[in-house]
Amino acid sequence: MQTQQRIPFGTVWTPCPEPDNGFPILVDLRSTAAYRQCHIDRSFSLPFDHTTASRADFPWSLLPDRQRRFSILVDSNDSDIHSLAEYFDPGPDFDPSSWDFDGTKSRAENLGRLLHSIVASGWTLHRVYVAMMRGFWSSCLSDPTIRVVMLEPSGADQVLPELMVRGMRLPFDPSPAVAHAARLLWGPAVANDEPPPRPIGTVLDLGCGAGRDLAWLAHTYAHLHGLGLDAWKGSVARTEALANRLQLSDRVHAVRAELRSHGRVHPASVAPLLQLSSASLGMPQPPPLALVLMHRYLPPRTSAAWLRQLVPVGAALLVATFELPRDMSLDAWVAEHQSPTHHGNLLVDGELTRDASADLVASDDRAIVARIGEWGWGFTAANGFETIMSRIVMAEDGQRPIRWLLTRRVLLAP
Repeated sequence: MQTQQRIPFGTVWTPCPEPDNGFPILVDLRSTAAYRQCHIDRSFSLPFDHTTASRADFPWSLLPDRQRRFSILVDSNDSDIHSLAEYFDPGPDFDPSSWDFDGTKSRAENLGRLLHSIVASGWTLHRVYVAMMRGFWSSCLSDPTIRVVMLEPSGADQVLPELMVRGMRLPFDPSPAVAHAARLLWGPAVANDEPPPRPIGTVLDLGCGAGRDLAWLAHTYAHLHGLGLDAWKGSVARTEALANRLQLSDRVHAVRAELRSHGRVHPASVAPLLQLSSASLGMPQPPPLALVLMHRYLPPRTSAAWLRQLVPVGAALLVATFELPRDMSLDAWVAEHQSPTHHGNLLVDGELTRDASADLVASDDRAIVARIGEWGWGFTAANGFETIMSRIVMAEDGQRPIRWLLTRRVLLAP
């Protein structure tokens, strides 16, 4: 039986108790036109159209991590508040994973279903504000810590200006490793009210997932392009959809492909694109490579030489994945942590920054794993790499160690 919960309505603006650098996460579900005409600075516009959307189409991946508090702003009138409250508590048989929007119902009723599903599915909802409730905007205007942005209505109300989109605080955060590496490489983010500079570099994300890291980098650093690679077509679709929503479709792209042993790319037609030397897949020519990301992803170890050659002089590589402690066996790791269960996604101490034994260089991955203590990826000074950062951090569970390595190519290998 589901635990019945009520909407945490807020009648006046109250900052979330866990703000991010003074900017709480506020997801604005009102229409694009309403957002453009009046919104809270840095809030994130996520228009909700209950008449055409389905539950499967709602961009759940854009919501914050479930443990992160955030607020929602909706646009309704006083007569709809009862419907919102009623449909937020639809009874013990409500299944948050199987319901759908009903185009015959009112917007308030469908919003209630959405809000119930958000909370019942584990998200931490701080407040739901109703824009048309008396006192909401006046409380915002009287708070010196926030800024209300208002524009005159225009014929372009269905499109947000680029600088307005760039000024949004994204509701999700990048991986900590990516955020830290970005600060080391490019410093603080460019001020969001400045015109975007000309793009000067491309981030290549191997195993891009839903594209959050790429989108965050391109949104935060307007001089970057992003190219994601993933073997699952769903990841490619999500990355492209996210780029389109953030008006980044001219700078962020994704392709479906798989890295196989010895640096082979399948399908082979994608290989030139990873070298940023071909526009044959119908994408604009990206600028030179600036960073290669491998976040919780390792290609076959036989791809080490290919990967080193992929990184040009001046570009960097970030690896952030699980590492087996020096004094722990693989069996002990699996017994204690469950995953990863094999060395395919689990480093051993020191392997990134040493060379492999000469007789292993031409071996297959099975032979390499059997002698993993003698293997190395070769991101060494002798191969032209300079370590910017190398550290162990703990995963979200506080138990599994993750190796962060940020290295830059400074010389061509002799």
